Amino acid sequence: MPGNYDAVDLWFTDEADFNLVEGDLGDTSVDLVRSIVQEVRTRVKSNKRDWRTDSFIGADLEMFIGEPNSKGLAEEIKLAIRNALIIDGLLDSGDITVLALPLDIHTILFRIIVRVATLTTQDSLSLTLVYDTLNDDIRLL
Repeated sequence: MPGNYDAVDLWFTDEADFNLVEGDLGDTSVDLVRSIVQEVRTRVKSNKRDWRTDSFIGADLEMFIGEPNSKGLAEEIKLAIRNALIIDGLLDSGDITVLALPLDIHTILFRIIVRVATLTTQDSLSLTLVYDTLNDDIRLL
């Protein structure tokens, strides 16, 4: 059974800006899994040591800069993403699937699927990102 990841947090736009609603800061109370989506995005885009109080959090994708695309590299990055999401119990390892699809010599598309249970349903959410190892560029789609 998937974990319940309902939480209320500030609502950030996809560009990491505050979401303003009628002049007030918006929150995720209208979409309870939005909070976990935001946390997954933050961790994937972060490197270890980015957060002073939680220096172990982050997928640390910068360590793959300049590496050519290979099956082994894709597996290493999948493991780094997975570990960033389970290291402190944010997600249960059984609720996460990370898939990889090579696009070119330095670019890999990743799909992160998280099984979630809310108060009303069981479902999964999916985040897609493209990582360019040549430029250390992470684009969330």
